[in-house]
Amino acid sequence: EEVIMSLATRPNFFDLATSIDTTQLVPASRLLSEVVGVPVQPNKAIVGENAFAHEAGIHQHGVLVNPLTYEIMTPESVGGESSRLVFGRHSGRHALAALLEQHAVDLGAEQVDGLMRWLKAQTAATNSPVAINAILERAREVASGIHADQHSPERSIS
Repeated sequence: EEVIMSLATRPNFFDLATSIDTTQLVPASRLLSEVVGVPVQPNKAIVGENAFAHEAGIHQHGVLVNPLTYEIMTPESVGGESSRLVFGRHSGRHALAALLEQHAVDLGAEQVDGLMRWLKAQTAATNSPVAINAILERAREVASGIHADQHSPERSIS
């Protein structure tokens, strides 16, 4: 995969081209994985589950503004789905605001800040990212006033 995509993304540098359909790389990798019974490593370049996942706030912001900032190829160009944002301890406010906007959850700046603190506390407590559904559920609760004291740092994270 790496050699094929190196050639595909830098044809002028390598002065070489192939007729390989790069959109079949992910499906072919998954098929091979099934046949041999060995899962594709999540962090495998090009075809791994996390190849186009972004957790760091600066990466999330860059990808939201211009995906080519951190992705030399698109996930679709290798037969994958779109990039995804992972909401963990390194995530930023910009990505959280984009998620809320995408799902039409309208929160004020203080509420977004409180939700961001809640997100950071959740990731610290579990040492793992928070599922998008959990973030949206919490955001909708905040929007409806269930967690009106969301901005308070003393609030529990239950």
